[in-house]
Amino acid sequence: MNDHQQAEVAGLIDALDAPETVHEIAHALAYRAFAAELQKGRSTKVIAASVVYAAFRRDGETRTLDEVSAEADVDRTTLGRTYRRLADELDIALEPPNPHEFVERFADSLDVEDRTEARAHEIVTESAEAGLHSGVKLAGVAAAAVYHADRDRHGSLTQREVATVAGVSAVTIRHRLHEQVHVLEGDGHGKIAASRWQYLDTD
Repeated sequence: MNDHQQAEVAGLIDALDAPETVHEIAHALAYRAFAAELQKGRSTKVIAASVVYAAFRRDGETRTLDEVSAEADVDRTTLGRTYRRLADELDIALEPPNPHEFVERFADSLDVEDRTEARAHEIVTESAEAGLHSGVKLAGVAAAAVYHADRDRHGSLTQREVATVAGVSAVTIRHRLHEQVHVLEGDGHGKIAASRWQYLDTD
């Protein structure tokens, strides 16, 4: 890994305020990725973003593709595709992101009460059981749950405030909230097939 490649990785890690463990994982993955010449046909910036995103996933930290792609100034779709290629080529086993980790992060950033956060976790659990997490961004599911829980208790948060912290659009929060209300209020629809609802996601 040359100085330019190392600087790209280090700069992105610092910009995302990553913990030391993510630093270590990202640099280890970067050495492997560049040694395997995965940068052929791709920019150094995209490879750097991919290894940093993978490092967050490996360490259990929650950073979305949108957050990493925005900070790295690379296309989200390209980043997702390169990240999957990276995981495949380097045989990296990665657990899927956990929406509860997003709830904790958003609740902390928004300074919501413990009871509101606990209710948001319950909403996320029920949403997952109904299949609402499949085919959509988990950050949107978690953000809607936090907004939903706060709305039911105080109504002190706006959709825009939550959307800004979560890095999703207010439209996404409204769509995810609409789905959650259907499930939680038991309006006769029962479990909603993810294949039906995912097309509502415009984010």
